[in-house]
Amino acid sequence: MANGGERENDSVQYFFGLHSGRIGSLEKKLAIYRNRIPDDFFPIGTDSFGNLLLMATGNESHGKIYFWDHEQESEPPTLKNISLIETSFAAFIASLSAQR
Repeated sequence: MANGGERENDSVQYFFGLHSGRIGSLEKKLAIYRNRIPDDFFPIGTDSFGNLLLMATGNESHGKIYFWDHEQESEPPTLKNISLIETSFAAFIASLSAQR
């Protein structure tokens, strides 16, 4: 993951899924974070510390993967607590495999 622009080893606790279960439901996470993350992002997973993995949906950053630091959260949401991890989901998954 990113830390002040530098890469740091971390782990993905889990990716959110398309189900109605209590834990890890993408639909429920979208509702929880709707007003806490900028509009051009949606949550795809979490780490062990409550930070989020986000996928960008905006025109210039579409499909890029970002790290959202919950300890730096602000109201209204800004980009100050969001760092680029990878330029695509495929590159992100490949980077997870490379860390093993």
